[in-house]
Amino acid sequence: MIYPDDANDFSDMMDATWQSLGRNTVDRATKKYWFGKLQTYNLGDVAQAFDKYLDANRETLPHFNDIINFIKPNDNFYAIEKKPLTLAENKLASAKVMQHIAKNLNPKQDMLLWAKKIMENPKNYPPISLKFAKEALSKGYQDE
Repeated sequence: MIYPDDANDFSDMMDATWQSLGRNTVDRATKKYWFGKLQTYNLGDVAQAFDKYLDANRETLPHFNDIINFIKPNDNFYAIEKKPLTLAENKLASAKVMQHIAKNLNPKQDMLLWAKKIMENPKNYPPISLKFAKEALSKGYQDE
């Protein structure tokens, strides 16, 4: 934004935003603070960001970081170019994933242990858990 040319337009935009959310106009010190935080951006981009914020949030006042987040482009929409993995690289990556799963998910694989823990204190679990625990114990189910 260009100071002082854009300052009045910015001030009017903040007042309109606050009033559209049912609040009083913004005091001068707050406007100066916001203008200082947003002055590196184009006024048109800031105005669009305010509009996007209002479309997404009809209840709460914005914070200047909310406006900045609407101004910045979302990098998630851009594809990242990456070379395909070779078979050896793919097998290595797969082995790492399987190792992580085996290391971190082992306690959840023993269904009988899970069912026994539920049946030891059934008051702490919802009826659906009790149902499946009884079923697991009756069938003697256990993952390999």
